[in-house]
Amino acid sequence: MRRSGRPAVFLVLGRQLVAAERIEVLGLACTAELSDGLPARDLLHGVRQAGGVPVLPWAPGKWLGARGRLVAELVAAGQPGPLLVGDTTLRPAGWPSPGLARACLPCVPGSDPLPLPGEERWLGAYGFCYRAEFDAGCPVTELRRILSQPSPLLEPVGRRGSLAVTIQRLARLKLRKPDA
Repeated sequence: MRRSGRPAVFLVLGRQLVAAERIEVLGLACTAELSDGLPARDLLHGVRQAGGVPVLPWAPGKWLGARGRLVAELVAAGQPGPLLVGDTTLRPAGWPSPGLARACLPCVPGSDPLPLPGEERWLGAYGFCYRAEFDAGCPVTELRRILSQPSPLLEPVGRRGSLAVTIQRLARLKLRKPDA
């Protein structure tokens, strides 16, 4: 649907899950109830089984060391079905794209508000535009179709924070009270 000649905007439900190995797995267009704490391989499989599109979101420090090796193994395993890298507002403006996105996986941009007061301002700050045929009557089906293509035609739109803003956001997260 369009108003005043402007492109339509669709918001599609997804899931954010944390694997046993402390790696985030996103399930785009996934409505199934999946549980945190399962091994990453099982979460990726569960998202696919539920008809969702799995995404491994990039975050500072999460793709280093043992977790970085696991991410590389998950990508190399070549499980059937799509797997995308998530690019977020936590990658400071001007920093290069995540290595796996440059090397072998399609990248999907999106905002990544942290669980802190005031982070709602980042919601929708970074995302993508798809400029091709799109069936607006079935946006969830269309999103799944688009993101399941080997190289989806996604144009990043919006903004990411500066290095200083990213450090500030991550420091606030680290310093929050455990019960907050």
